[in-house]
Amino acid sequence: MRNLFLLVAMIHSMSLLAQTPHHPTIENHDLARGISLSDFRFSWKLQATNRSDLQAFYQIQLGEVGVDGKPGEKKIWDSGKVKSEQSNWVMYAGPKLQPAKTYWWRVRYWLVGGTQSRWSSENQFSTGLMGNEAWS
Repeated sequence: MRNLFLLVAMIHSMSLLAQTPHHPTIENHDLARGISLSDFRFSWKLQATNRSDLQAFYQIQLGEVGVDGKPGEKKIWDSGKVKSEQSNWVMYAGPKLQPAKTYWWRVRYWLVGGTQSRWSSENQFSTGLMGNEAWS
């Protein structure tokens, strides 16, 4: 009986470690192209294994996509570990982004019990021509 309890506890622990945020979006778009808002919002869904799994913290990172079209090492913004249950419509709070550029972002979260998720996939989006000065 003790071995069965340990096996169940181990499987549950492994499932918590494997959590990854899924369905990340910007302004509710999977493939955000031509974002012209200076204040845009991120959303993601938790991969909860139990109804009681609640997000306690999140962290978002954002950077420029390299010339090869892959996420580069140049991070522009890191939210740090933010205490919040919010996973919908989280406002971008980094520096102003450049018009007509492609960026990547990713997110991870911590559950109330302290379990940390893996990073989401690195999602790309592009900015549009923001403001009248970008058109000249």
